[in-house]
Order: sequence, then C-alpha cells, then structure tokens
Amino acid sequence: MPGCPASLTALTVNANEISGFFSGIVAANNVALDSFTLNNNMITGGVVSIYTSGSAHGTLVMRNNSISGATGYLIMNEAVGTIDARQNWFGTQFLEFFEPLLLGQIDYDPSLESGIDISTDTGFQN
Repeated sequence: MPGCPASLTALTVNANEISGFFSGIVAANNVALDSFTLNNNMITGGVVSIYTSGSAHGTLVMRNNSISGATGYLIMNEAVGTIDARQNWFGTQFLEFFEPLLLGQIDYDPSLESGIDISTDTGFQN
C-alpha cells in the first residue's frame, strides 16, 4: 500500500521505528502542521524521510528524532508552512553534510550532537 490517507487533528507520532519506504511521513494538502508533532522516532532509509506539501500550514514541531539514510532528502518541505526541526539527529553532527538534504523552510539549528540511542525502547531516545 503506497500510503494511508487520513484527515487528522492533534496528531502525535511518538517513539516509532520507520524504515523501508519511499516517503516515511507525509503531511499534504490542507493539514494544520501546528497540530502535528513528531517526537522520539527513528526514521531510516527511503527516498524522502519527511515530506510536506500543498496548503499544509502552520509550524510542524519535531524533537529528538533520528532521521538518516535517505537517498533524496531527510526533510522536504514544499508546503506553505514551516518545520521546526531543531534538536534532531540527521545522521551526522556536521551541518555541511546534512544541510543539502533539507529542502524548504526548515529551522534545524541546533541539531543533536550525537545519534546514540540511549534506550532499548522503541523509537529514538537521546
């Protein structure tokens, strides 16, 4: 199944391990990004890890996620809204390596300095 379309509000995606996909998390069309949060997720591989588009508006806040291994973009924001992606791990601590893998209005500084998962719980805990 290529995707599971839904219309949701006040959605929190927390402590998941997402891999083996084309786009890991997608928010498109008329989504209120400020009612959507991503915390403590491990998102690996795929072409685009997190994708927003269309008239998605507001600010998506995401914290303490590990986002790495995408062959295209770690975050691709083509929406009218913004993404607050500070305090996440992007596969490296060096901006010059992950900055080209971010597209659109994205605030990512400061990022996490370590990608070590300090727990055996599902998701990413740093």
